[in-house]
Amino acid sequence: MSFLSDHWLVLLLTWPLWGPVLMLLLYFVYIQHERGGLWRVCETVAIIGYPWDWLLQYTLAQVYFWEIAPRGESTISMRLGRLVSRTDWRGIWSRRLAWLLNWMSPKGVHVPMSS
Repeated sequence: MSFLSDHWLVLLLTWPLWGPVLMLLLYFVYIQHERGGLWRVCETVAIIGYPWDWLLQYTLAQVYFWEIAPRGESTISMRLGRLVSRTDWRGIWSRRLAWLLNWMSPKGVHVPMSS
């Protein structure tokens, strides 16, 4: 714990950089539960991943997408699902992120691309 107490300010200031990367890592591990069998153990990552996703949705994602999340849109995946059909810069980035999440998913569809 001395690392956290020694470097808390650096971690806080760099959170906009490492926060989304950590979310992608947690998502990658979690989504493997779709394979079934022993892979279902990966669902336990949701204990950390879902609150982290919620936190990012209502903080960094609001800045990155330059919009406030509508009521009922509690995860970044929900936001991406809404934005993929747009033609502006939000839609472009949403399609790229949706492609990445779908690529990581064993079933291939986490965020529907056709809206």
